[in-house]
Amino acid sequence: RDMVAAWAAEQAAAAPAPLRSMFILDTGYTMAQFDLPNELLQGLFQGCGIAGPISFLVLLGSTKNIIVSMYAVCSVGAIVVCVLGFCQSAMGWDLGVGEAIAGIIVIGYSVDFVVHLAHIYCEAERHGRTTREAKAEFAIRNMGSTVFAGAITTAGSGCVMYFCFFYFFIKMATLIVVTIMYSFLFSLGFFMSVIWLAGPQDGFGNIDRLWTKGKSVTVPE
Repeated sequence: RDMVAAWAAEQAAAAPAPLRSMFILDTGYTMAQFDLPNELLQGLFQGCGIAGPISFLVLLGSTKNIIVSMYAVCSVGAIVVCVLGFCQSAMGWDLGVGEAIAGIIVIGYSVDFVVHLAHIYCEAERHGRTTREAKAEFAIRNMGSTVFAGAITTAGSGCVMYFCFFYFFIKMATLIVVTIMYSFLFSLGFFMSVIWLAGPQDGFGNIDRLWTKGKSVTVPE
């Protein structure tokens, strides 16, 4: 659109005075198609910019721990980047309507497994686990099978769309299966490894404890 508009401006400037008021008239969808890639890219960034902070707030409300929530958001971000990179590098898909929609849906699928493991990790302290190693083991033993079953059922439901005739549904099936694959790998591989090595313990990072300490601080007169 910018190239056509610049060309029209040059032609209008070089035209006789009566023709300098010429302008581009598009009676179809040609110009709209020129704007589509930029609009899709802008919509994808806006959607991720909205869904990302909301995911962090959901994780923070579920775990009540800032450190665990930050680890979980990093895992979600890595999943989204890997899925979109897979679509571009392995599948050769350019950014289209399906990819723009999937880029936002991927965040929701990516949070699912991580939030379960993060929540049970923080709940382990109520069951007598105080060290990060014991809490991580407690999370794996009590939630690992649930995450595995969730991955199988969700990916299986996405595979049903491979039998559709419209290519859009086949593409969405691929996106769902790939997202679940990366979510499973990053939740049990990356996220659990991080909290096993550097997860908070003894209530460190809990927002309840931070709020209590903040209220107990007295300002000297």
